[in-house]
Amino acid sequence: MEPNGADVYVLLNPFRYNVREFRILTRVLADLGGDDLEAAEGFYAPDIDAALIGACFTAAARARLGVEGMQARVARCGLPLVVPARLDPAAVRRFFDEHLLRYDTYVQLYPSAVEPLGLLERIVQRLGEQVVLRPRAGTESDYNFDLRQEVPLLGVSRPTGSSARRARAESAW
Repeated sequence: MEPNGADVYVLLNPFRYNVREFRILTRVLADLGGDDLEAAEGFYAPDIDAALIGACFTAAARARLGVEGMQARVARCGLPLVVPARLDPAAVRRFFDEHLLRYDTYVQLYPSAVEPLGLLERIVQRLGEQVVLRPRAGTESDYNFDLRQEVPLLGVSRPTGSSARRARAESAW
């Protein structure tokens, strides 16, 4: 595990009005339990309406799966990922020291044999409960933020030129 965080992060953006959809998408990860995960973390940044869900794998799972296996297990949900072990040292520092610091809401949960929901879905649910209770400051245009340019995502292409302008226009809400 990275010294300051989880092994694999899932990006959920925009988050505030899509909590239900993100719960459904992370439901496929319900089999990640105590054998694989020691904890899960949830972060929310209101200024960019983004959440990061961190999967903290056990030492045994890290040894068994390796970085590729951990990434593959979490990638099944089909959402963009940040995998610090796959980044160069400068990108890791930027991610932890600059990007992650803007997230002001934090939730951490542990595997439970009695909880009917998967750990990552529970994190999305609990984080959503915290976000929905908070009044939203700013206007819709304040949230038009291109995370793909700031966060080193895996599984997401970074368009260039006219396709970049088109992608930004399509992602604006």
